[in-house]
Amino acid sequence: MNKTEALGWAWNKLFKRSIIEQQGIRFDPTVQLREDELFTLMYCRHVHSIQIISDSLYHYMMNDNSLVHRKRNYIDYQRTSDLLYKEYSRYFDNEEFRKYYQQGYASGIFYALTTMYTGETKATKKQRLSFICKFLNFRSQLDIKSDIRYKANKWKNLLFKTVMSCGDVNAIDFILKFIVNRL
Repeated sequence: MNKTEALGWAWNKLFKRSIIEQQGIRFDPTVQLREDELFTLMYCRHVHSIQIISDSLYHYMMNDNSLVHRKRNYIDYQRTSDLLYKEYSRYFDNEEFRKYYQQGYASGIFYALTTMYTGETKATKKQRLSFICKFLNFRSQLDIKSDIRYKANKWKNLLFKTVMSCGDVNAIDFILKFIVNRL
């Protein structure tokens, strides 16, 4: 499912209600970002097979009032990333998948971090530095740091590469404060 990018989104799947009821699987009302991906992962723990079809049987309409359009802070982004990482780690028997999702998690931490510097999220210097430490701590656990890519424009990807190679918390804080608002 990961290779076909079918894990996220609940709208493009059919779920067996009996599995949902028997296992007590529910959307977490406190999660307002990627909640459908979390639901799908919890559901997948209880199935033995899936089938993917190429037909598009759903007409998706964007809603200006949907959760996807709401402003969030770094805590929301990071809490969701942490929950997803915990759920994905159940599937880490595959080394390639473990590395792939660790890279995604590092990108998620970076995204949450950059929201502090864009004005999207208000954070104190202490909060910023604490979060940079979290980023550096996780980065140190990665096997192949150079493979990580931040999926954004080329400037944010360059910024991400710079932060990935720097180990000084205050230097990262300075780089992010100086550059992010100019992108």
